[in-house]
Amino acid sequence: ALDCVWRSSVHGASGWADASCTRLQAKDAARLPVEDLPRALQQLPKLMELHLSSLQLGDRRFEDLCKVFMQGHHRLLERLYLAHNNLGTPGALALAQSLPKLPNLKVLNLPENAIRAPGAAALAEALQSTPSLEQLVLAGNGIGVAGAQAVAQAMPQLRQLQDLHLSRNLLGTQGALALARALHSGHGPALEWLSLSENSVGDVGLQALAVGLRRTPRLEWLDLDANGLTDLGVSALGRALCRATPELTLRELTLQKNVGIS
Repeated sequence: ALDCVWRSSVHGASGWADASCTRLQAKDAARLPVEDLPRALQQLPKLMELHLSSLQLGDRRFEDLCKVFMQGHHRLLERLYLAHNNLGTPGALALAQSLPKLPNLKVLNLPENAIRAPGAAALAEALQSTPSLEQLVLAGNGIGVAGAQAVAQAMPQLRQLQDLHLSRNLLGTQGALALARALHSGHGPALEWLSLSENSVGDVGLQALAVGLRRTPRLEWLDLDANGLTDLGVSALGRALCRATPELTLRELTLQKNVGIS
């Protein structure tokens, strides 16, 4: 990847050192005044990676960026990182509208914002236009049960999804059940990483997930920390994994901060 570098001149002229660059790092994006970022992005049609994490963009400024995506000049973009940007439902809605213009997207990394259930629902519906998506990170967005249901409904179209991160989202048992039904229906064939920590899944949710996970033959990493689990739920998970056909390739299972496990 060729990193994009912004050059400013003492004479007032400024611009990219090489407009054919393919990766914009957050540290380089931070050199620009936030209000100039949309105009600067217009000059980078060959971008494949866009790192904008921790820039505190907020919804209004991010909506301006999405208008640039809507112009269709960034169809090569594969990886989009937006963690810690104070994005709410309006920002998620703007991104959802622009996703059809990003058909080659493989990574959508949006943790620790506040898109809530409506934002998650809009994104999930729009993800039908990104069939190559491999990683979806929505941790810490408060998407709740409705958001989990929306993600579950999108999974049949996400046949290449490998990493799904939904930790700290208030999913509860009902959210876990929605995901379990999607997995049990065979809608996680490529899934390798599943993170559901701090969601109050409970034993009932875990028992349902255990059945669904038998249909995820490539699963390697499962994070269930801090979910109010007891020996009952973990025993059901163990039995289900042992009965999986073909045999699961699970390498790591984390169950920390579940005080009901002996």
